[in-house]
Amino acid sequence: MTRLYNDPTNFREEMIEGFVAAYGRYLKRVPDASGVMAHQAPTPGKVSVLIGGGSGHYPAFCGYVGP
Repeated sequence: MTRLYNDPTNFREEMIEGFVAAYGRYLKRVPDASGVMAHQAPTPGKVSVLIGGGSGHYPAFCGYVGP
């Protein structure tokens, strides 16, 4: 698959912005961080799961945001 991106230094932020633009119904940006979370998060009485990684090898874990 061919991937298109602009300036490599902006790659991470642009990928996250695009992911949120495509799936904004389900998720939102984490304020002041390079991440996303479920749109209704945090849920009182529920444990949050945090996953790190992907910054050097694409935002590899973007698809793991769930209910």
